[in-house]
Amino acid sequence: MSRYRATARLLRAGQTPLPVLVSVGQGGSYAPSATADFEKSSSGTTMEFTAKAP
Repeated sequence: MSRYRATARLLRAGQTPLPVLVSVGQGGSYAPSATADFEKSSSGTTMEFTAKAP
């Protein structure tokens, strides 16, 4: 499988987009981007990221 890099922005009407920090899984080390692979789980193939506004 391939690796994927995720980035995020907070978009609010009429405002400048704000970068959002992301982390692989359910939190941990947050950064402007995070890289992960798809994993097999009981519900299929998944990839999980957590995001938080700076």
